[in-house]
Amino acid sequence: MMKVILRKVRINKGGYDSNGNYWGIGYPLYYYEYTKPDGFAEFGHMRQSSRDGAKELIAHWIIRDCPDNTAFTFYDGPFVREGF
Repeated sequence: MMKVILRKVRINKGGYDSNGNYWGIGYPLYYYEYTKPDGFAEFGHMRQSSRDGAKELIAHWIIRDCPDNTAFTFYDGPFVREGF
């Protein structure tokens, strides 16, 4: 089973995260991370109106890129790569 980390990035009123990176103001910002069966990691940021919307989009990517591995679980895992 594939483990997907999905965390909401906290943005202050000025549009900055805790590392001082500027993201602007808008929909909530989410960080995602998962490792594909070939060993390559996928990670990045996305804006979605809700966590469920972010999960739905990531699920679509996994099913598209890894059609033989459609079993995955979402976690609020450790937030290591904030600011990338």
